[in-house]
Amino acid sequence: MTITKFDTQSHNANEQFSYWNDAVCDVFTALDCQHMARGIPASEGYRGSLERWDLDKLQMVKVSADPSRVDHSRGQLAKSTSGVNLMHIQLAGESFNVQDGREALLKPGDFTICNSTRPYHLCFDKPIEMLVLKIPHEIFDGYFASEQCLFGQRFSASSGGGLSHIINDFIKNIWRRRDVDLTPVQTRSLADCTLSLLSSHLDAFAGFGKAAEENRRRSLLKTIQVYIDRHMSNAELSPESAAAANNISARNLRSLFAEQGLTCSGYLMEQRLKAAAHLLGDYRYAHLKVIDVAFRCGFQNASHFSRRFRSCYGVSPKDYRERCEH
Repeated sequence: MTITKFDTQSHNANEQFSYWNDAVCDVFTALDCQHMARGIPASEGYRGSLERWDLDKLQMVKVSADPSRVDHSRGQLAKSTSGVNLMHIQLAGESFNVQDGREALLKPGDFTICNSTRPYHLCFDKPIEMLVLKIPHEIFDGYFASEQCLFGQRFSASSGGGLSHIINDFIKNIWRRRDVDLTPVQTRSLADCTLSLLSSHLDAFAGFGKAAEENRRRSLLKTIQVYIDRHMSNAELSPESAAAANNISARNLRSLFAEQGLTCSGYLMEQRLKAAAHLLGDYRYAHLKVIDVAFRCGFQNASHFSRRFRSCYGVSPKDYRERCEH
């Protein structure tokens, strides 16, 4: 049994955050930490502590930290020497975790899993406590289906029931007894039990949860497309504004469209051109000038509209109207 502790309080205040950044990289994987409490001078220090316990093939780490943003970006990927999966179990406070376009807001009793072979981010603007289960990739792949839909999901145990609650309590109870002398056989058995219990939950989720997640994302994409259809006459409409109006990040919105082989900008342009063609081909709108049609469909100038329309339909807007009249 090996227990290792890191604590910023053992360093001078102006060295604490730098020490903290080095410690989390040493314990987890290549990361970049940024102090979320802006305006606080380095002399004020940073409170953070890590306690790591080696449980046979696994590691359990208790994290207590002041507000921070943690990035495992593509730059950090190149610095990582080994792949791990990190199960984040929220003990106190809240953290916002992002991976693969999924956004998981964790409250006490919730957990998520991050894959270190792809970028992920987490941030918290108030102090937190988190228990992290570090699972090497070769171990993870031996127990789990490794479906991509597992990563970045929020699993909730706060309701007090279900398998998530059992897993949460089981892992926390093991951690509370980390000071008990255990034989190598006992630690190996605990590690195997932990992985088996977790895999039974996550493999079930990968089976029916993947389909549910795909349906949820298709439904969300349809909602955004309906929003775009209703607001395309607004020349200020953009992927960023559509994302904000639907309470998701612009990156997540791009991911939703990409999954269907589309882009948001391309979809918006296609809908505007379809609307313009409808107005130009309907005799009830013959009184509208071509520039009026362009403005009604969200275009800001006639030349851009004409160029885009000709590229799509092979003729100018004027010629298209004349053709429809005959």
